[in-house]
Amino acid sequence: MDFLPPDDYDLDVLEDYLRSAELPDEAMLLSELDGYLTAVAIAPNMIMPSEWLSEIWGGGDPMFADENEANTILGAIMGHYNGILRALAVDAMSFVPIFATEADGSPFVDLWAEGFMRGVRLRPKDWMPLFEDKLAPLITAIGALCANPDGTYPIEMAKERRDLLRTQAPTLFPGCVAGIREYWQGKGLGPRAAPPQQVDAGAPRGPIAKVGRNAPCPCGSGKKYKRCCGA
Repeated sequence: MDFLPPDDYDLDVLEDYLRSAELPDEAMLLSELDGYLTAVAIAPNMIMPSEWLSEIWGGGDPMFADENEANTILGAIMGHYNGILRALAVDAMSFVPIFATEADGSPFVDLWAEGFMRGVRLRPKDWMPLFEDKLAPLITAIGALCANPDGTYPIEMAKERRDLLRTQAPTLFPGCVAGIREYWQGKGLGPRAAPPQQVDAGAPRGPIAKVGRNAPCPCGSGKKYKRCCGA
């Protein structure tokens, strides 16, 4: 199967596909996918697409209307992954995550954080040295925004502190990503090289995603958006 050239893809088309009602609830939305691919890109050891692609669909197989749609969507995912690698290589501290937005236009960062931690959970043993290091806050700051299905959090934190973390996340998370990447580099691990880019590496990486189908509702009810405010 031939993919589109690495830089010839449309994030709007990818986002529309990921928001499709035909996909299972476990499938990722664009913001979650961005966090997931970021974790894969800076993971200490190389993870082949054959291992991480299926997680995007919740562990199952994707559903495509035809070969053209398959080429378009899979090419967009690989192109975005390569774009993340390049953006981090150019200036890791200027990396811009794609966050979903709440009704008032403010960033909804939890979905990106959940995607990042889903990437970490692909190879939890590989990431353990960081969790056990004094630099663990680089990753626990991201993990602290990942809720359990019942609305509780595996990382204990006062509500006020967690709310403050959400507010700081748009400026904090790029530094966390850069710090994690540098941590692994210091150990001679990660990151991978990406194909040369055909366009300006400093250009915006795409639109801010909308809250969608399987996102936790921004109202804090603990329900999925489509079952709550999006009903």
